Amino acid sequence: MLAAVIAACACSSPAWAVFKCQDANGRFSFQETPCASGSKGGEIDVKPAAGHAVKPAVVTVPSPSSDGTAAAPAAKQMSEADRLNAQAATIRKRNRLADLKNRYLPDAYAKIDYAKNHCDQHMAYLSRRKGSANNNLAGATLENSISGEMQAVATQCDSEQRRLNTELDRLLAERRDLENTLAK
Repeated sequence: MLAAVIAACACSSPAWAVFKCQDANGRFSFQETPCASGSKGGEIDVKPAAGHAVKPAVVTVPSPSSDGTAAAPAAKQMSEADRLNAQAATIRKRNRLADLKNRYLPDAYAKIDYAKNHCDQHMAYLSRRKGSANNNLAGATLENSISGEMQAVATQCDSEQRRLNTELDRLLAERRDLENTLAK
C-alpha cells in the first residue's frame, strides 16, 4: 500500500506544471491541468530565467483565536505571493485615497460651485430680460415666455445639483470606506 502511494506521488505532476494542449480544431491552449482526453499535447518544462525553479517562501501570520488573543500554534500560512498581493492591494487603496482627497473631491466641490454659479447667472439674466419687457401685449407675451424659460432653467439646475451631490456623496462614502479599511 505504501509503495502505491509513493509511486502515485512520484508520477503526479508538480503544482507548477504547465500543459500545452491542442484541441480538435488545431488551436493551442496553455493550462495548469493535464490535457483533456480528446486533445493532443503534454507537459511543458517551464524554467525561470535563472534555470531552476524556486519554491515560494511561506510566511506565518498569527490569526486571532475565538477569545481575541493571538494563537501562535494555529498560525495561518501565507505565501510570499499572497503577502505581496496584500501589500499591493494596500498600496492601491492608499493611492486611491490620495486621489480622492487631492483630486476627485476638490473637483466635485468645484463642479457643484460652478453649476450653482452658472444657474444663478442664467436666472439673473432671465430676470433682467423679464424686467425690461414693455408694458404692453407684446411685453406681456415676452414676460410669459421668459417665465416659462425660468421654470425650465430652475428644473434643469435642480436636476444637475442633485446629480452632482449624488456623485459627491458617492466619493465621500468611498473615502470613508478606504479610511476605515486602512485604519485596521
